[in-house]
Amino acid sequence: MPVSIDHDERRRYVCDIAARLISRAGVEGVTVRDVAAEAGCSTRIISHYFRNKRELLLLTFSEFSQRSLNEGEAALASGADLQSCLEALLPLDEKRRLSWQVWLAFWGKTANDPEFLAEQVKRGRQISELIARLFAHRCKTHPDAPANWDFIAEHVLTVIVGIATQGTFDPQHWTADLQRTHLRHALNALWRDRGFK
Repeated sequence: MPVSIDHDERRRYVCDIAARLISRAGVEGVTVRDVAAEAGCSTRIISHYFRNKRELLLLTFSEFSQRSLNEGEAALASGADLQSCLEALLPLDEKRRLSWQVWLAFWGKTANDPEFLAEQVKRGRQISELIARLFAHRCKTHPDAPANWDFIAEHVLTVIVGIATQGTFDPQHWTADLQRTHLRHALNALWRDRGFK
């Protein structure tokens, strides 16, 4: 009986390898040959799953952006407090730092490639919408809660991106504890600004 192969899982595995290489060499520094060598297979096998390097890069970018969104969705479903849920979006460990390294490595691509830009815009809006749902759910009983959390969610997303960028580039200084502290201060300032107690 032939062995059943999960092709989606294989693609994700190749994306994992590509992501690790991108985190070390950058987007332009990675070749299909590099990915194949790291995977211990031939370029022909990689080509079975991806038509070319561009398709491999786009799926890697999309896959790792989706994983960050999934982390946030899982935090929302967990019932954890607001701070803990937002921390799920920060690079507090190696796994999430890799996701941020990949995302940051693709900034140059999003600047001049409409398809990569569309992926970035889509994911940014999805995460902002997730944050809005998170605030609406966690603060629904507060008497001063706004009817629409969109602006606050966009503001908090910019704070998270700033903290995460520092945490990715300088993890020795921007430790998990420091990232949490900056997020807590930003949330406290937001509550004071909104008149929340």
